[in-house]
This record gives sequence, structure tokens and C-alpha cells, in this order.
Amino acid sequence: MDKKRKIITIVFLAITIALTLTIIINAFFPENVSASMSNSISDEIVKVYTPTDKEKFYTFVRKSLGHFLLNGFNALFASLTVMFFSKGRKLHRGIYLLFALAYSVVVAATSEFIQIFVDGRGATWKDVLINSAGCLLFAFIVGLVYSIKFYVHEKKTA
Repeated sequence: MDKKRKIITIVFLAITIALTLTIIINAFFPENVSASMSNSISDEIVKVYTPTDKEKFYTFVRKSLGHFLLNGFNALFASLTVMFFSKGRKLHRGIYLLFALAYSVVVAATSEFIQIFVDGRGATWKDVLINSAGCLLFAFIVGLVYSIKFYVHEKKTA
């Protein structure tokens, strides 16, 4: 692996670790702390956009940012890490991408499991599905981009 690729891989790995820790640590926060954090984000958005149903909007922001996007970005950087790491390896990149997706989904499910033991929090299958959907979408995007890149490269060299 050349020096530039190694540095990029390490940066992506560091971001993946930071996001994973953020997800796991946030799962330990009691309900009032977690709600306060997501409500502060919602409060900022409400300054520019006035929703018709504030309660549904706050729930949407919590689910879309706190669950879908955070877990999606974790899957994105985990996927990028393994894609950069796997160049020139014997296994197909798709296999590595599945490892990254599985890792992200396990982190997402673990964060929900932890919430069973935290005051005022609870795990729901709906949240696990939202977390996993974010992981799946972002990993799919990485796989799609790499597939298109490979296809274009093959067309140019053919």
C-alpha cells in the first residue's frame, strides 16, 4: 500500500472509530440528556423553518439525525476504510464492503441494546431498522460509486 493510500485509510479508520464511540457513548446518556441534545439541534432548525407539528418535527430530527444519519455516516466511513484498505487484496471489494456493513449494523444494534439498561431509554425495533437503513443506504452508495468508477475505468482501458 502506498503512503498516500495508507494515510487516507488511517484517517477514514479514525473517523469510523470516532463515530462508533459517539454512537455507543450516546446510548449511555439518560433520556433527558439525549432529548436535550436532539432538541437543541431542532431548536436551531425551527429558527429558520416553522413546522406545523413541532412534536413530530422534533421526533423526525432525532430519528433522522440521531439514528439514520449518524449510523449512515459510520457505515460510510467504515466502507471507505475497507475499500481503501482492500485495494490489491485477494478478496473482492464487495466482500470487504459486506464486512463494513455488518460492522455498522452491529454497532447500530448494540447502541439500541445498551439503551435497555439506561434510565428513561429503551430499545425499539423501529430504531434498529432506522439505524440499519442508514447503514445500508450509505454502504450502498459507496459500493455504487466504486462500481461506477470500476466500470468507467474498464471502458477506458478496453
